[in-house]
Amino acid sequence: MSKMQTGNVTAKFGGIRQMNLADPELELIDPTPDVHSLFLHFDKLFFWTKLASRVAVRWSKRMYSCAGVCSYECRSRFCDIALSEPLLKLRPRKDLIETLLHEMIHAYLFVTCRDQDRDGHGPNFKEHMYRINKLAGVNITIYHDFHDEVELYQTHWWRCNGPCQKQKPYFGVVRRSANRAPGPNDYWWSRHQKTCGGTFVKIKEPAKTTKTKETKQKKPKEDITKYINNNKDLLNKNTLIKPPKDKKDNKKTILVTDNTDIFVSQVD
Repeated sequence: MSKMQTGNVTAKFGGIRQMNLADPELELIDPTPDVHSLFLHFDKLFFWTKLASRVAVRWSKRMYSCAGVCSYECRSRFCDIALSEPLLKLRPRKDLIETLLHEMIHAYLFVTCRDQDRDGHGPNFKEHMYRINKLAGVNITIYHDFHDEVELYQTHWWRCNGPCQKQKPYFGVVRRSANRAPGPNDYWWSRHQKTCGGTFVKIKEPAKTTKTKETKQKKPKEDITKYINNNKDLLNKNTLIKPPKDKKDNKKTILVTDNTDIFVSQVD
């Protein structure tokens, strides 16, 4: 990967190079970088090559509410970083870089010390976040602000008909990208039942598109008798009958075709 694709070197202090991975020129030079190449390069630059053998990076087409997720497998100590293709494809290249580095910090803390504090983003996470922000010229944060993109995909809406519809900040409205109504599987459901007790009614959904089936016209069946008749005519044209040499041999005639002789008995 070239220097222009990873960021321009702007300064050097303490024997460590300072880069600018958020350089606006990279939006024109390399707007859609390969995430696997970025992952390997960042692993060498910022994580002492601790991740390449234990972490996998992939795109996810089904993530609509968060830009990235790092999953852990405690038994195998293997990590899986999933990046949201629907959200990040609408954002600048800089957001992809910062999201990938954010999830790589989570993966590094788990691989090295099994730190699974993903929600709290404690002091260990912030230490590496500040370190990389200073070295790479980026702005890794704890939470993303892709609210407009998230709302773009949240096309299924429900509103509660209970008291919570008058309370801030949601006014009883639940928005989701999937057609999954609020229910017991939501972590806040039991609290809602105790404090409100209302019923969620669907108020918005994407327009349904009706697919029209194209009717294939059946080809009429061809009449095969014309091929049979043509073969008969061809046989008659290519067939010759040898006349008998004398009257004594008139009980047998020879039917001659192009390739073979066929003996046919002839009735007197």
